[in-house]
Amino acid sequence: MSLKALYLIIATFISSYVAPPQYTQGVVGFPKTFYSINAQTDAEKSIAKILFRGLVKYDNLGQIQPDLAEEIISSKDSKDYRIRLKNNIYFSNGQPITTDDVIFTLKLRPEFSDIVMQKINSKIIEFRLPNELSSFPDLLTVGIVSSKDKFNDVFHPVSSGLYQVVSVKKINNIALSAKLKSTNTENTKFNNLEIRFYENYDKVKQAASIGEIDGFLSDTAYDSKIFSAKKFTVNGRYVGLYFNTKGTAASDLELRKTLAADVPRQNIIDKVFAGNAGSYDRFYKGTKWYFEEATKLEKNDKDFNGLKFKLAYPSNETYKKVVDELVHYWSKYNIKFEVNEVKINEVSDMFDAIKENDALLVGTEISRDPDQFAFWHSTQNKPPGLNLSNYTSVRADTALEEGRKVSKFEERKIHYNVLQETLIQDSPAIPLYKPVYFYNYLKKFSFSNKSKLYSPTDQLYTFLIN
Repeated sequence: MSLKALYLIIATFISSYVAPPQYTQGVVGFPKTFYSINAQTDAEKSIAKILFRGLVKYDNLGQIQPDLAEEIISSKDSKDYRIRLKNNIYFSNGQPITTDDVIFTLKLRPEFSDIVMQKINSKIIEFRLPNELSSFPDLLTVGIVSSKDKFNDVFHPVSSGLYQVVSVKKINNIALSAKLKSTNTENTKFNNLEIRFYENYDKVKQAASIGEIDGFLSDTAYDSKIFSAKKFTVNGRYVGLYFNTKGTAASDLELRKTLAADVPRQNIIDKVFAGNAGSYDRFYKGTKWYFEEATKLEKNDKDFNGLKFKLAYPSNETYKKVVDELVHYWSKYNIKFEVNEVKINEVSDMFDAIKENDALLVGTEISRDPDQFAFWHSTQNKPPGLNLSNYTSVRADTALEEGRKVSKFEERKIHYNVLQETLIQDSPAIPLYKPVYFYNYLKKFSFSNKSKLYSPTDQLYTFLIN
């Protein structure tokens, strides 16, 4: 054999062996858990989505698709569901995923407290709902945990998703590193992942500058010659001003409609975000449920004679700038604003803040399903509900209730159109803008086929799962 032939054989052998692809992602925020059932923060939700799979998932078009479930059959009145699991689905410890695990997981969720679950066998489960609930499939997206998991370590769960945790360690008290490996290399872009959690964006960007991470999501594009940036306006989040409709000043419908008709959204987008935010002037805008023909409020020149108005915002420099823009712009209506900074760590803090003020600026996360019962129904005016405005409307309540009783798109849209019109006429809140995010990543990687993010917590799953 000639030396050249031997060289070709060796070269062919070497080129045929490709080391498993690896990727290191930077994430803002230190998680307290990796379990899907306990995930609260963006950091926790992000990693939980790649460690756990639900019975169903949303596709890129926002449609519900089976995930762990093979088949979902619902009754005509949407009260009964029968679900059959796929064959050959396993947890990271090799144990099969069964209906015992499904029941165990869902019983830990408060939204299933009134739902009867019956195991038919290890693959089939039936659900009986007390009332019609067309949005029920959305609840089935929660990641399934193992009923045999000892839950001894919040960072080493028995996972049901396409990745499992290999190791977790702290790095010089600066970052928390979680190394993961794929459990299904055919459906994951990278065989090995490292997720590094940092305290804030500054530390993430510093890590990128010294080559510690390959990519990260942020609210600004990373200025680097070796990084690319993909821009996303997310539909799953918006920032709005919620009025205390039972308070002193904001109980005045004319005041609410006057402010709602004249909002300096473009000023906010240009001055606070340098153009990197999306205008959001109507609820449901940007979705297939949007009611294009809804009434548009007319501007007026009402003088409110020095009315005192308390406007609160969470401790956040960006929110402070947004509030300053609103106060400056609305001063022409002769309103005396008192601006209050509040600390918000959980839902109950938001309710406390708005009770002490006339309005609260806050970010809101919404589901892909149009059912916004928790935000606007009169029964949801205290935790775990999310009706911050303490809004009451028979018309809105009826629309929300009826929207839950029908499953066809055309029928549901009729009710949610009524809801949108009612929210405009009553103005319990003002939607302002949707945040923009940038996925910054090294140019040697390709994510050219990724074009949408519903929520920033979807980024890991969207980019790293094929």
